[in-house]
Amino acid sequence: MKILNLEGSYFVKELKKRRCDVLSIGYDDICDIKIHKVISPAELLNILKSKNFYPDLILWNDVCK
Repeated sequence: MKILNLEGSYFVKELKKRRCDVLSIGYDDICDIKIHKVISPAELLNILKSKNFYPDLILWNDVCK
């Protein structure tokens, strides 16, 4: 399963252990793509297109910033 993980990285390691194809975008160093500000939907779509990543599931881990 392809999973897009947004913001927090709470479940990234566990999902990858379970052989999920995970692309993480967020504030933590563990994220595949580290961001420093909120990104727009258009920016997100551009990232996904550039990575040729089309998720089956989007998981948002709120970090309350």
